[in-house]
Amino acid sequence: MSRLSGTTRASEAGAKSRVGALHRQGEKWRFVVVDQENGRRRVVHAESIGFGDVAAARAAVSRHKIERLIRVAPAARTVCRLVEIPTGSAAEMANAAALLAEAQLPGAAPAHRRGAGVVGGSAGPGRRNGLILAWIGESDEPVIDAARERWTSEIVALSALVSDGASGQALYADRAGGSIAVFAVNGSSSVARTMREHDAEPEAWRSIVDHAVDETRGSLGSWFDLSGEVREPASVCLSAESRRALLEEFSAAARGDRWLDEYGVALGAALGAGRADASAMGLYSLASEARRQRRSAVARGLDWLSDPAHAIGAAIGALLLALVLPIGMNAVRVAVLNGKLASIDRQLEGRESASELDLRSAFLDELVKRRWPMTKLLSDLGGALGVGMEVESITMDRGTRVQVRGEAKSLELANKAVATLNDSGVFTNAQLMQTRSTEGGKLEYRIEAEVLRPFAAARGIEDFSDDTLAVRLYGERARGYTGGSSGAVASGDDGDGDGGGSSSRSRTRERSGGPTFTGEATDRTETVEVPAALTDAEIEAMTKLDAMREVAKRSRAASAAATEEERTRLRDEVNRLREHARNAGGA
Repeated sequence: MSRLSGTTRASEAGAKSRVGALHRQGEKWRFVVVDQENGRRRVVHAESIGFGDVAAARAAVSRHKIERLIRVAPAARTVCRLVEIPTGSAAEMANAAALLAEAQLPGAAPAHRRGAGVVGGSAGPGRRNGLILAWIGESDEPVIDAARERWTSEIVALSALVSDGASGQALYADRAGGSIAVFAVNGSSSVARTMREHDAEPEAWRSIVDHAVDETRGSLGSWFDLSGEVREPASVCLSAESRRALLEEFSAAARGDRWLDEYGVALGAALGAGRADASAMGLYSLASEARRQRRSAVARGLDWLSDPAHAIGAAIGALLLALVLPIGMNAVRVAVLNGKLASIDRQLEGRESASELDLRSAFLDELVKRRWPMTKLLSDLGGALGVGMEVESITMDRGTRVQVRGEAKSLELANKAVATLNDSGVFTNAQLMQTRSTEGGKLEYRIEAEVLRPFAAARGIEDFSDDTLAVRLYGERARGYTGGSSGAVASGDDGDGDGGGSSSRSRTRERSGGPTFTGEATDRTETVEVPAALTDAEIEAMTKLDAMREVAKRSRAASAAATEEERTRLRDEVNRLREHARNAGGA
């Protein structure tokens, strides 16, 4: 939908405008130029140009320096309808007419080929006559001046030939174009008709035109008294009142009926466009083609590159730029660095010797090379995790958070470990990020913390140098445990006693009768069960954590296997599980 606002320059008081109109009649273009200034109108020029002679038409437009060029579309290709519009400002009536055009005209007509506006006469109290029209079909006329030309219809040009009063009648018949247009207004009664009749013989054509006049008179009544001779190749017939007013105003230019037959439609188009305000300008603003939208720079650039010659030139330019630009940038960097080095040399001159600078440089290199004390940090982590917390993985890298995963006997132990890490002075922002109960009643946990001072001595962590993990788990009976089935020597020495045999027996009793530490109780020994064989499918279905657990289980079982065959099988499965764990994802 198109909306108009404001007024044209020609309708302003005292404004001057020059409008040209071009109308096709058979094999001729009828060209008329009209000046308007201070309410006075004057026909400046009228001439006929051979149809299709674009150069001559453009020369005439340029020679007379017209501001606007109005092209006239034939009535045979126009659909029109009179409507009633509420009286209001020019912009309001133009918008109302445009809305009616969009709603009532054929949907096949694009927006740039629809027109709407106010024409002469009143439709009743508080209402005006409005005309809506659609230009149907393709245009077979070439473009004369794309920037300044706009289109209207023969029926609109006829409405401009009718006097500005409350009544008037006009008819245009063109046998070559097959067009018949009738416009009449008388107070609140009005009509606008366009008809199409092609390839009619001269006698039949006169009958067709008379029939159209009779039909119009039948719909309007006796006040429609338009009559006139139908001449070849085209005729413009006006009511007596409209003809007299037109000849009086343009007597010097309009020299009788033949001149009106040839130039009347072009004259009406120029007169109507010159005096139209915003309420009627929509009738003189049609376009044969939709306006081209302004394309973005990117789209225009892509079109330019679509030409092979342009693309090759751009590629060569880019290649030269890629070769030359780095060299130039490096030259600039070298020049800047040389200037800075010269400035530094001047500042250091007389302050420090070269050997002192070398020592300082070596010291800085050592600071850069220094890394986190990983062994110490691992020891601090182990001390912060209390007895009853198992660790499955530790992820730690310089500059990132430390992450510990494993199982704990209870949530209380996990929370205690978090508090110990935060109070250690080495770690900070420790948090229990994830917990999940397992089927065995334990708690899977994930603790994350940040390293604050890696070289600081940790506070509040467990010290296993005095009381080992075995002592903490199994009590004082595990103190001094050295491993082996023969146990540990709890007391006694190899000194002489009552005799060699007595001493030997005493030591034997001490070794055999002393407590043997097995991890849980003195009367219990560890039995390792040999697991069943694993298939390749079972190994592939395991996660990385499950695979590592199976590696530990089968490594222990391989050491306790009874036969060489079982040991060989278990070791082979350990190797396959390790290979799967290396390739598997997950923590």
